[in-house]
Amino acid sequence: MQAKKNPKLDLRKYSALFFVFGLALTLFIAWQMLECKNYERNLGDYQALNVSMEEEEEIPITQQTLPLPPPHPLQQ
Repeated sequence: MQAKKNPKLDLRKYSALFFVFGLALTLFIAWQMLECKNYERNLGDYQALNVSMEEEEEIPITQQTLPLPPPHPLQQ
């Protein structure tokens, strides 16, 4: 019995190549979508940025008093 299909036109030989090409194309498109940056251009927002200088709270300097060490028992 003769094969009815032409062996030169068998796409199963190239299925791995098609899979790798599709995977590479899909990864490239996903990478480009993640790297795409969109910026909103609102020029009126610069007036809304009103940065005021807040006063820094001054922390008073304190001195720590250390307790006296206990007397040595042999010195009495």
